[in-house]
Amino acid sequence: MSRPRHGLSVALVAALLVALTWASRPPAPAVPVSRDASVAQQWFDAQHAARRQGIENLMAFYDPDVEIDGANEGSRETHGRTEALAYLEDVLPPDVYRLDLADGVFLGPTSAVTLERITSTGSMVPEDAAFIHEMGPLGITHQAMASSIQVWRRYSPSDVRLLEADRLARDYLAARSRGAGMELIDLPDFGGPAIFLAGAQDERLPMRSVVLVVDTDIGGGCQGSVAIVLELDDAGRISSEQQFSRDRDVMGCSELGILPTGWWDTITIPERVSRIPSGEVLLAGESVSVFNSTPRLDALLAWGADRFQLAGMEPPALSDVTFYRRTVDLCRGITGLALGTSLSLCFDEADACASTACTTWRPWTRTTLLHELAHVWMTDNVSHAQREAFITRAGLPTWADTDHPWAERGVELAASTIAGALMPEPLKVSPLFGPRSCAELTDLAGIVIGPARARASRCVDR
Repeated sequence: MSRPRHGLSVALVAALLVALTWASRPPAPAVPVSRDASVAQQWFDAQHAARRQGIENLMAFYDPDVEIDGANEGSRETHGRTEALAYLEDVLPPDVYRLDLADGVFLGPTSAVTLERITSTGSMVPEDAAFIHEMGPLGITHQAMASSIQVWRRYSPSDVRLLEADRLARDYLAARSRGAGMELIDLPDFGGPAIFLAGAQDERLPMRSVVLVVDTDIGGGCQGSVAIVLELDDAGRISSEQQFSRDRDVMGCSELGILPTGWWDTITIPERVSRIPSGEVLLAGESVSVFNSTPRLDALLAWGADRFQLAGMEPPALSDVTFYRRTVDLCRGITGLALGTSLSLCFDEADACASTACTTWRPWTRTTLLHELAHVWMTDNVSHAQREAFITRAGLPTWADTDHPWAERGVELAASTIAGALMPEPLKVSPLFGPRSCAELTDLAGIVIGPARARASRCVDR
């Protein structure tokens, strides 16, 4: 079963007697309650934002001695931060899988449970999972994932342990509900009941734990959502339980709107580390700061500056350039961004290099680079009169007003015509700009870079 690599296994011997035995015990205290629940929420929001920008950015969110229980993915437990991050890159690479927090954070004094929706860039059906985190002042100290029972059924439909797990969960809730009503919630988008299972993939072995999410009285007659983690012994019987109340419910039920004390009082939200300094690169004799770069990406930048010089144009005056993975929030729906003299490029070395040796770069990354460099170049080299002439000739409503769609802005069409003129090989006309011929685009490019340079374009009509 592979994410598949999502196979669960748990021989759960669900006996009502066990559930009744636990029903006689007082539940673990719901959340303790101290300053603002949003600290916990913000911490996990920051963790997910960092993950989308690359596993390496999670370093500050994990304790140096963190352990990750990889049983759900058919892997052994990892020890230490380096091993943990390598494991996460292997089983849930951010350029393939996206994790989105759902429904708040469920809190315990030293731990937390998060519900997350896992989607992929491929055809995988979205999956729901519960992550169980032990927390310390330096971040996560232990982490385990439990997949929804619906996911288990998808990959192991004939696994009898799933029937046992479902029975155990419902018997437990029936026993618990004799004192206080507990209603199992349903996951969104037909994700099934909020029952999550964690354990080895070997069907001969019992599940390690069951996570339930219910609506119940969290104290003082106040209703809220609670995540219940049931640990199981080798016979599939409940050996311990923990309850985690959802942060916003606890705050809403508190007269002061605050949480009790807990791990969120001592933890620090790490600063975003998506811009890691890579040094300086000389472009046309000028020093430019680069971030998240590599020697091969530095060479691509130099190539872009050289294309301007070969055309007899002054290279753009840059202050800094940052490379991002395409999965980061900044890059959603775009491939690059020029702000003043700063450039953000939404590709990394793996995207840019056309071969392992990286002797050439992929055309789309070179075109993106030249397009964004053109934006910076036009700031200093295209007059107001040229801009007006360009949009009049192109029949566009504006030069750069963002109230208009991207393809209706003259500055974007101009940057694309400049990039086309500077590319060393033929380029097809982009359909985003409508039915424009090469002759028309060459004429437009001549307005901003001069007719002689524009005629050097190797444009190809589509």
